[in-house]
Amino acid sequence: MYKTPFKFLFIRFTGWRTYVWVTPTVISVVLVSLILWFPGGVKISGPDGLFGKLISILPVTGGFFVASLTVVMAQNQGVILGQFSGKSKPTLSNESEPITRQRFLALLFGYLATSSFCMLILLSLAELFKDAALDILIQGVYNSAKIILIVGIVFWVCQMASITIIGLHYLTDRLYRSDQVAKFRKPLPPAE
Repeated sequence: MYKTPFKFLFIRFTGWRTYVWVTPTVISVVLVSLILWFPGGVKISGPDGLFGKLISILPVTGGFFVASLTVVMAQNQGVILGQFSGKSKPTLSNESEPITRQRFLALLFGYLATSSFCMLILLSLAELFKDAALDILIQGVYNSAKIILIVGIVFWVCQMASITIIGLHYLTDRLYRSDQVAKFRKPLPPAE
């Protein structure tokens, strides 16, 4: 039950590694570098810090993703209920049943909603216990834990943004083409 919202991470489709792992990693490395080495520093905690800003926006994104999931599941049209067409159909590891368009989008928005709420809880706990952690932990351990948390959160946000774009691309372009096959100007890297 608890792993179901994370099944999207196990769907294989053309470019999944690029969009779900590589692009968010590259963007997060750049952002974390800017955050850590920006002259004067970037405030991380508190209401005006990175974590505070994310805490204020994550309930909105979580609500958006739940609403998107609800709309996708409420659709009863043949196009969304059908299976994928084309050569590179998405597959789910350890499942032989083909994925329908509706299930693909449900898993996508389910993962994004779960990510929003899990990140909100994690950041809220980090903000709540930051002073106690600073008192208990050695400064070097505290700083290392803080950097690991920053890297993880920034990666997760970048991954959510990339996956959101996949979902929006699919809903706005691919799903409503007459052949339901996306046309890209440059060929995507092959899925492995």
